[in-house]
Amino acid sequence: MAHNGGMAAVEGEERRALAMLEKSLASALDALSEGEKNEYNHMVELLKQSLGSDACVLWFHAITTIMHALSDDTVGLIEALLLFPHATASDSALRAFESLTLHLCLTHHQHARLVILYYLRSMMGIASEPAPAPADPAAPSGAHAGAGAESSTDLAASSSSLRVTYVLSSLVQEAPASTDVVFQLLYEHYPRPWDCSEAHQNYVCGCFRLARACPGLDERIVALVIDNIILLDVQLDDAVRRQEERDEDELALQFNVELDERHVSQEELAERLDLSLHEAFSYIAALCAAPEEG
Repeated sequence: MAHNGGMAAVEGEERRALAMLEKSLASALDALSEGEKNEYNHMVELLKQSLGSDACVLWFHAITTIMHALSDDTVGLIEALLLFPHATASDSALRAFESLTLHLCLTHHQHARLVILYYLRSMMGIASEPAPAPADPAAPSGAHAGAGAESSTDLAASSSSLRVTYVLSSLVQEAPASTDVVFQLLYEHYPRPWDCSEAHQNYVCGCFRLARACPGLDERIVALVIDNIILLDVQLDDAVRRQEERDEDELALQFNVELDERHVSQEELAERLDLSLHEAFSYIAALCAAPEEG
């Protein structure tokens, strides 16, 4: 009985804290609508500070409650929200964040592109900006619990990619009009040849996961990946040819400096091509192994 009473007290405190936060946010947004930014800016800074710990869950619930009051003028709050460290957050924080951002896309279309771009960057393993560290970084949380350093990182990356796929596929299913936006951003933010190999592998793997989850996107996504594999192959062939020209005539180096300004080596291009091909063959193998419907 004492245990139940303690739990009820904690829940009561959380409800009161949530109610106070909702009230503060509503007050800040009201002031912003009247041209007063100080209170709003203060709330944005407090949100940023919460993102490194599970305290952010309270913020996500509060923002969901007052979402009707968001507008074009509150883009700063959305940008702060999207500093959330998706790959390293706890399960409870992830669930609250994903629910909030999905709801945001469905109800505030003007912010959907920012949210989708955030998830695509997460799919590549690129953080928008380092968030404040949790109070106890040694404590296990989310996908990191109970694993060694190397396997923990791999599991976290895999889990993050799966969750990104879930959110984007849910968005496409619940708002079919967002399909073109999702694909356009997939196209625009596909890793460039000079991006790291990990970004290429994560992105291609995420693309194929999204293709399997979203039948309306599968053909366009596969074509996008194939086009970029061909681009890598052409650039690798060009890099080999230019290296041969340099070996024959050192003067050729003067005319090829601009082409090499990103300093991408043949080995790096070859690695990115091999990783992309590996993910493509894995996708084809999965399709061939899947039982036929009907």
